[in-house]
Amino acid sequence: MPAVNIIISETDHKKLQEDYDKMTIAWVQQGRQSAPPPFEHWAGERLIRATPVSADEIGQMRLFSAIEQLVTSMHLHGFCLAHVGGHATPPEKSALELAQALARHFELPAHYVKRLQDVFCYYQKSAASLVDGNVGNALLHSAAAIERVYDDLLDRTTKALDHLDTERAIGRIEGAIALLVSLEVMGRESAMEKTQAFKSSARTLKKS
Repeated sequence: MPAVNIIISETDHKKLQEDYDKMTIAWVQQGRQSAPPPFEHWAGERLIRATPVSADEIGQMRLFSAIEQLVTSMHLHGFCLAHVGGHATPPEKSALELAQALARHFELPAHYVKRLQDVFCYYQKSAASLVDGNVGNALLHSAAAIERVYDDLLDRTTKALDHLDTERAIGRIEGAIALLVSLEVMGRESAMEKTQAFKSSARTLKKS
């Protein structure tokens, strides 16, 4: 039997314990041969009877189940949930934002946000993993593909520093990084760090 954790106040727990003690005394006095039910089972049934599930809660459960089933069955129909935010946006953050947006749209209680986020995090794939095995090209227009183009440009520019003007090389990298920022593939803080790192590296190599 699956376990269900229910959080109640100390006062409610004390009242349940007192009622349970009374029930066990009456159970023995009635001469029953079997043992009384464990406190956890007895208290759980009593709490469930005291708080019936509303029609709204049933609707919310069904809605969550529908979203979960959609995500978990996409691969059966040739689709998948892909994260294309790039390194500037962690997958967990994107999953949380999507969960929050769905919860607002469908007016789901706050506790469904974490459950939706967990589903999205578990089943999402990175754009870099969606590669055509025969051609080797990542999804077009994905942040991962753009980042790989930048990495290639950075590598080629670094190797060409022995015959390329330093300021021209820096300008080339600064322009590429500015483009990444405008496309929201790279954050501004990361862009500043990468730009400064290349400037220092390029000028040091020229001096040597």
